[in-house]
Amino acid sequence: MFGICGAASGSWLISVHSRPPSALEIVKRLGLVVLFNWSNLVIFDLANQRLPESAREDALNKSWRPVPRGLITSDQIRRAMIYLVPALLYDDLRSSDDCFVERNAIIATAFAVYNDGSLKVAVGPNATSAGLFTGLTTTGATWVAIVSLVIFTTMHVQDLQDQEGDRARGRRSAPLVLGDWVARWTVAVPMIIWPVFCAWFWKTGLLVGAPQGLLGIVILYRCLKCSGLKADKLTWRLWELTGLFNIKWWP
Repeated sequence: MFGICGAASGSWLISVHSRPPSALEIVKRLGLVVLFNWSNLVIFDLANQRLPESAREDALNKSWRPVPRGLITSDQIRRAMIYLVPALLYDDLRSSDDCFVERNAIIATAFAVYNDGSLKVAVGPNATSAGLFTGLTTTGATWVAIVSLVIFTTMHVQDLQDQEGDRARGRRSAPLVLGDWVARWTVAVPMIIWPVFCAWFWKTGLLVGAPQGLLGIVILYRCLKCSGLKADKLTWRLWELTGLFNIKWWP
């Protein structure tokens, strides 16, 4: 989504040798954007489900995943990862378990790479240079960083639904370290600030900024007033729908 919407915004985010890509050119590259992001995420997904403690956690929190369902074994995942780039820092070295701040930082950094890369894939050969943030305008690089900051400060909303499995694994997630109530506030407050800030950053009008602001209010309300496994799962899904990626998608 970030790559497609970013490419559609044209010279706001990307620095190109010639003209920005047309809408048809961007649509033609949609499959490549999906393939790029999938190739990155499949490594993370495999590493995230391989270890024994991951399987025990998933049996409690995400029983629909392939390992708890018996569709694939941890050893088969290990064999598959031999042929892929190792994702050691997040899972095997347990950086995701030691501190929720470190975990959020790793995820936010990963999304900076994913978003930067998918944007350049969507633009195609017109994009200049292949380095991280190179080929983007100052505004483009700043926007990638802002989106990662949004993720860094709110990503632990996913931990509200996973407390049972995280406790069994020994993961120091935000609700288990700060307490459930404080953790909810640390998600709720940024969800009000970020939509307003992003609307200000892009100088959008009420028509464009209001949907994101309204969704932020809904997430704030649900974080503070709706708890329990089903309620927290829905709050997490609503967080995923936050439309900051498309807040500036036209030239």
